[in-house]
Amino acid sequence: MAVLLLGILHSVGDQDDPYGLVRRLIQAIPGGSYLAIGHLTADIHPELKEFARALNERSIGTPLVLRDHAQVTGFFEGLDLVEPGVVQLSKWRPRSGAEAAAAAALWGGVARKPG
Repeated sequence: MAVLLLGILHSVGDQDDPYGLVRRLIQAIPGGSYLAIGHLTADIHPELKEFARALNERSIGTPLVLRDHAQVTGFFEGLDLVEPGVVQLSKWRPRSGAEAAAAAALWGGVARKPG
């Protein structure tokens, strides 16, 4: 079984306890299952900070929350990260040099629930 949170968590504000939400999802799946995350960040392209700020000022709906590498890695607490760990999404097992060179502004990772 797998929980795929690809393009989801950057729409969950801190006030909604995104780490608690992920923990509850992981508790509900059996050992041996996986969690995959793709999360927008400004670590790779700092100009996204201004974009997120402007978008959030003009929006009355879902926020855009950019989290750094350490914050995204925190979602995998208690799980066994699959190599290569939490990396720029285009660098997570690319099939070609062109894929690896893509300008992805996302951290991505996969981890396995022990058991």
